[in-house]
Amino acid sequence: MGKPTVDYSLYLVTDRGLLPEGVSLVDNVREALKGGVTLVQLREKNAETKEFLEVGREIHQLTKQAGVPLLINDRIDIALALDCEGVHIGQDDMPIELARQFLGPDKIIGVTASCLEECQDAIKRGADYIGLGTIFPTQTKEIKRDILGIEGARHVLEVISDSDIPVVCIGGLDESNIERALLKTSGKKSLAGVALVSAIIASKEPKNAAERLAQKVRGALKCILEKPAPSAQQPHDMIEKVIETFTRLREAHPLIHHITNYVVINDNANVTLAMGGSPIMADAQEEVAQVAEMSGALVINAGSISPKQGETMVIAGKSANLHNVPIVFDPVGAGATTLRREFCGGMLKKLHLNIVKGNSGEMATLVGRQIKMRGVDSLGALSDAAEIVAELAERERIVAAMSGAIDFASDGKRTYAIENGHPLLEAITGSGCCLTSVIACLAAVSKDDYLVAAVGGFLCMGIAGEIAAARADVKGPGTFRAALIDELFNLTPETIRKEAKIKLVA
Repeated sequence: MGKPTVDYSLYLVTDRGLLPEGVSLVDNVREALKGGVTLVQLREKNAETKEFLEVGREIHQLTKQAGVPLLINDRIDIALALDCEGVHIGQDDMPIELARQFLGPDKIIGVTASCLEECQDAIKRGADYIGLGTIFPTQTKEIKRDILGIEGARHVLEVISDSDIPVVCIGGLDESNIERALLKTSGKKSLAGVALVSAIIASKEPKNAAERLAQKVRGALKCILEKPAPSAQQPHDMIEKVIETFTRLREAHPLIHHITNYVVINDNANVTLAMGGSPIMADAQEEVAQVAEMSGALVINAGSISPKQGETMVIAGKSANLHNVPIVFDPVGAGATTLRREFCGGMLKKLHLNIVKGNSGEMATLVGRQIKMRGVDSLGALSDAAEIVAELAERERIVAAMSGAIDFASDGKRTYAIENGHPLLEAITGSGCCLTSVIACLAAVSKDDYLVAAVGGFLCMGIAGEIAAARADVKGPGTFRAALIDELFNLTPETIRKEAKIKLVA
């Protein structure tokens, strides 16, 4: 017969202790299968053998009807009695070789691993897949070892990249972080999927929960595997995509949630309005999650950071991640102080940030390079700016955008240089913060290609700056600020197409 083909993308691990009151495990699994679960592991640590068999038979009937493999946690005897598709065993359970003797060559054997050495051992012993974790803290089961985390998982995958063994991650995963787990661990080797417990089992609507999770997982896996078409890399095609996005923005008027710095909050709001968005400047911890949920995009700006505001930003960001709201992060002064360096670096770990926009010093800090800063401003330009944005984008699976005399934007696969702009943009406080608002407006309607939003933001801000500076009524920074907002308001697709200066550099 041979082993069954397995889709590991949305792997449900059961735990009856997490079921909502009045809901049976069988009913929960039935609905979860309807929602798109691709693999089920029946875990019954406290059930007697007879009860385990009865539940197992019912669930196996459901999984067979759905064409989804059923694995049994630990209990080889139950797996044999049910003739299900395989088992999952832990480090303290039966050795893989002995399990294989009992089960034969056609059954799936998965193994839990929490470190590199355990993964390498599982590969050597012939496991069919690895359940790697714990990725995030979880209350599902007692954690006996340190949390592996995103960086630890990525390191493990990098070291075992020569093996084709599928690896799924487990531990603390839910709607707010599965995309981050999949995207940020990917490199030479990527995860095959996510194993979830409470995100589905504890839900009162497991079908809906599974559908939402499946959508996020499919989107992340597509992003990992997808390569841009050759046409998508040509500057003229990028300009047309920017124009399409700009046009949608002017029609949609999306709500743009700002948690920004106090110096430029008024300018952020006016620039957002000028672009066609609708600004809301909400930073009360009690409401930011709700506001983020209803918004088209979330701007997080570290300019006036404090420990409490940092907590507020994370709350809003987690809500945005949960509800597929793009986050545009401005790491203002990331390398200037210890507080800012730790906060900005921490945001990359705590949230999935879709776009990170900063100046040369800020972006260099995020990739671990040293550059002098004066306050929130970087001192000097970087000769390898394109390399830095591409490195950050590839490492973090984000769009990285660096502002400067020449702007750069990259998704790790495509890197563009944008040469629009004017020196007066550097003469007004907060022009970079306003640029973040412009990018967020476009991100809200960019249909998931956030590189278009970043490139479009640079083009709109740069072109508007050029036109504003050429006006006869502009005498200096003060009049330029007002003129800039006017010209953002007056931008048209024709002007963008005519004035855009963009090059593909990698």
